[in-house]
Amino acid sequence: MGLHRNLVLGIGIYATVATAAVTPVYTELAPKFILNKSRATVREIAKPTMANLDFTAYDKNPVRLDFKAQKPKMPAAKVTFADLGYDGALSDVVDSVGKTPLTEAELSNPLAWKPLSERLWKAIKNPFFAEVTGKIEGKKWADPAIPKPYQEIAVAYVHKTTAGVELWVRIDFPAWSKFLAPRGADENKDGFCEVYGKLSLDKLDKEVWAKALAYIEQDYCVKVLSKDEITDWVTILASYWYPAFNTDIIDMTNETAWPIKDTDKDVAKALKGFSVKNPTAVVKGNPFGKLMYNVYVVKEQDGAVAPVVHEQAAAAPVAAIIDKRADTAVSANMKANSTRLAAEIKPFITYEAWAKQNAAGLGNLKTFLGTIPAEQMGFEGKDNWVFFRKSCDYILGGDLNAQAKDKNPIPSLVELKKFLASKGVNLLFVPVPNKEEVYYDKLPCTTIPDAAAVYNPYSRKFIKDAQDAGIEVIDLLPLFLAAKAKDKDSKEKVYQLHDTHWTDRGLEIAATAIADRVKQYGWYSSITPAKYSIVDTTFDRQGDIVDKLPDALKSKYAPVNLKGAMVRAADGKPYKGAATDPIILMGDSFTGVFESVDCKSAGVGAHIAANSGVGVDIITSWGGGPGVRNKMLRARSTALGQKRLVIYMMVARDLYNYSQSWEPLKPE
Repeated sequence: MGLHRNLVLGIGIYATVATAAVTPVYTELAPKFILNKSRATVREIAKPTMANLDFTAYDKNPVRLDFKAQKPKMPAAKVTFADLGYDGALSDVVDSVGKTPLTEAELSNPLAWKPLSERLWKAIKNPFFAEVTGKIEGKKWADPAIPKPYQEIAVAYVHKTTAGVELWVRIDFPAWSKFLAPRGADENKDGFCEVYGKLSLDKLDKEVWAKALAYIEQDYCVKVLSKDEITDWVTILASYWYPAFNTDIIDMTNETAWPIKDTDKDVAKALKGFSVKNPTAVVKGNPFGKLMYNVYVVKEQDGAVAPVVHEQAAAAPVAAIIDKRADTAVSANMKANSTRLAAEIKPFITYEAWAKQNAAGLGNLKTFLGTIPAEQMGFEGKDNWVFFRKSCDYILGGDLNAQAKDKNPIPSLVELKKFLASKGVNLLFVPVPNKEEVYYDKLPCTTIPDAAAVYNPYSRKFIKDAQDAGIEVIDLLPLFLAAKAKDKDSKEKVYQLHDTHWTDRGLEIAATAIADRVKQYGWYSSITPAKYSIVDTTFDRQGDIVDKLPDALKSKYAPVNLKGAMVRAADGKPYKGAATDPIILMGDSFTGVFESVDCKSAGVGAHIAANSGVGVDIITSWGGGPGVRNKMLRARSTALGQKRLVIYMMVARDLYNYSQSWEPLKPE
């Protein structure tokens, strides 16, 4: 080739100075965007194919890029182009895009490697591309103790020749590993050195490659997504990024421009008055201790900006509520909880004594965690299970009620209960046990011998403390441990093996328990329950912990085919909650999985509605349960007067040392 190309920073495509301009994948609208300094991207996408949306999200995104320097031991010998072949994974490695055979048209269609490789795994049912990722990104050179990858496959390009179709990739090296890139090249001036190489496809069956190529060329790069499909894309993106980057979708209901008043002040100040009208979606992240924003603006064919992504659509009320007084009597559920908790603690007298009895198993877990890098969030367990480190931090965190005020959930729950009571609305709190508390016998260390016992006694103390403070709780742990004892009789466990979330079996246990409690409220007799039907289906899901594993291990864990039970309304349409429903279910990703991602209308909210006959208005905060309270108040400030019950569901791990703390309640 030999043509000189300059990367247009923030557009994400290569454009030759001497040739006609090509349509960019996206245009960066944020003023003076600097990759390692800016905390907001505002990207306009002209053609919303899945490929273009993925590239827009993954290219030069500060939310995803950790600039923290590592200090690796240097290889004994200088790294050469031959070494960068990664044991045959790449060939024809060069240090400049101008030395590749890629044409301008091919360069104008960049494919973000990470989402592409994951989509190909599902599309072709073959781990080849995931294995390539592990082979390259798992290469640790002279120092395997470094937790971060030395190199990352950033972008892929399809190249057509007379002999066939090739796949070229760009490998990016962070500044601390630039010694690997010949001459430390940073051709596109983004702070990452890079090389280019042709992916070796010799070991990939030709028919499988043809299937992969057909997916890329006939679907991924061609199909223009509808508004609903774009909403799905954003929702799935935020849900999968959450464990690593603390991402959530900003509720833009009733907002006409971004930044909004709740935007981080430093970010708004840096934008110096810049705003964008009616963005399609705004994703907030907090990966490194500072809030960051990704704003997406999708143009329609007529040039108009697509509407803001809304959480819920309004619908006609399912049933009129006659009596608006909140129930104040101590329920049978609260009494049963108290009886159970008293029986549990009786043999030990105190929770401290109970914890000491489990100290050996908990100590083994702590010792194991000390053997892996602190940054490593995922790790392998026994029998094909993988686990999430933050859940273990919760297990080892001790008494939750002894945390500092901004970390202690109980005062915030009491504050919410009082506010809702002033509106005539009841509160039902549902802490979802961590997978590690239920399947602790699958952790990669010696725990406690009784697989049906309580692993973390302080999780039980939290339930008692919450109820003593007047917070009614649905206590799921005993139900899940009892179900676990019957795993051999079921095709599914209570939790997914490679994911932080429950299976259809687990969510149905929770939905049944919650619906049974709903039916005990005094106002329930004043409604006519709606009827729903269930349609069984299956779907593939890549476990959200897989991406947190060491790079060399990721390809071991393929997407898993899971069961889903879709709820349909009387008219046959998939269940969708409405802002006018008498019950709000609000919470973290446990309210969203199977509901708004993967198999839709099959989540815990839909099943609460199906089991109780009462419509459930679902509000999900992918960024964690503590933040959903104010999100709910902003979205439903005018509708609270019609509500009877708020079900507040969140995973237990965020009850401990939540990174963004518990903000004071902010009623509209």
